[in-house]
Amino acid sequence: MVEATKPGVYRVSGGAEPHVVEIMPGAGARCDCGDHQYRGRQRDCKHIVAVHEHQMRETHMILDPTGWDAETPAGQALLDRLGLDETL
Repeated sequence: MVEATKPGVYRVSGGAEPHVVEIMPGAGARCDCGDHQYRGRQRDCKHIVAVHEHQMRETHMILDPTGWDAETPAGQALLDRLGLDETL
């Protein structure tokens, strides 16, 4: 589970212990887990990946809080406005 604690800071729980992820625009992300400490910027840890996925879901909910489907007229209109096609 991902929970925003303040702007750019997230608490990721669901494993053995919760971890804190900080998203720093233009500078990447940082996590307090051992995997991130060991690998650094070579590869995102699962907690950073969870935060990025959470941010994508939040962005989609802001665009359309009812959820949308590219097969519906509303979904197609949104894709048209964004200059995208439904095959993406």
